[in-house]
Amino acid sequence: AEFVERYPKMFRERTQSLILHGGAKIAHRGGGKTIVPDRAVQDSSATTKSATTFVRRVQEHLVPMVVLTQHLLDACTLPRELFDALGDHGGPVGAKIKDAMDETMKRLWEAAGCDADIDKKREGLPDFAHRGWFQEAFCPMASRVDSNKLWSTLGEVNTSAAMAVLAVLPVSLSHVVEGLLLEVRSVTHCVIGVSHGETGIVSEPLLKGLLMQCLFAGVRLNLSDFHCRLPPAIPMGEGASWTFVQSGEALDWLRQPPQALLETPSTASSIVARATMLQQRLAASRNGKTSSQRRPRKCKALTPQSRQRPVLAGMNVLTADGSDWTAEVHKHMSIRSES
Repeated sequence: AEFVERYPKMFRERTQSLILHGGAKIAHRGGGKTIVPDRAVQDSSATTKSATTFVRRVQEHLVPMVVLTQHLLDACTLPRELFDALGDHGGPVGAKIKDAMDETMKRLWEAAGCDADIDKKREGLPDFAHRGWFQEAFCPMASRVDSNKLWSTLGEVNTSAAMAVLAVLPVSLSHVVEGLLLEVRSVTHCVIGVSHGETGIVSEPLLKGLLMQCLFAGVRLNLSDFHCRLPPAIPMGEGASWTFVQSGEALDWLRQPPQALLETPSTASSIVARATMLQQRLAASRNGKTSSQRRPRKCKALTPQSRQRPVLAGMNVLTADGSDWTAEVHKHMSIRSES
């Protein structure tokens, strides 16, 4: 909030979009809708005041936001067995992640048991976060939680940080969640998870499977231990289970926009979808793989980086190296095939 107040011009010009991680909701103000901090999940009045100022300034400076509400983050949990598998089959990095999660849950348990008046030991937890809340949220199957055996009693743990990382890639994110588009002062924001019953998750098994695949693929990417065994199947509830796919092409489907985006008119998602289709047509033209009925018109190649898949940032289309591709996309968007 301090940066926005001190350098508003720099913030407005150099911020393409903002990922707001929890603590926000839609409110009705002055006959319209706006995004405001969710006071129910703020840890103090000082934090609420700072968050209110920040969110208001972001909307005043017309910076688009992707809001991951607490309803979404609470539903984005992964089984404890995943972290056990990371420790046993994820090499040194996986073992560090498992140990870090173990230590985090212990600290959270200790903080939840402290008096609300002792702010330092509470580590910023809101008032509702007590031992009963911890047991209901993380140990629903345990009748009693033993501090010395906390890890073994955990059911699922929250991995909201992974969702924040995934939100940086809008095309990939659109495969697993659906957000509510909210226009404030001519800028469209996306709010994912408007209520406890509407978390925005398209399919929980799909989302959890994606996060687990990404975590395991990441920790094993540069693993030099060629004798490291594959992890076992991990249950995800309701009879479903996840199995690690070792192929390097296991996540290639995330690069393609979902079919629903191809039918969305005049939106940023549509630009990405059409840009991807354009790239495929240009690549097919270069490789001589044209349709027997229609042949694309010859056109100047966009850039050497045009073979890279575009990443959406606000309403601009950028290549992975940061080059602005928006003008070229709109320039060639009207290309038509000829006989």
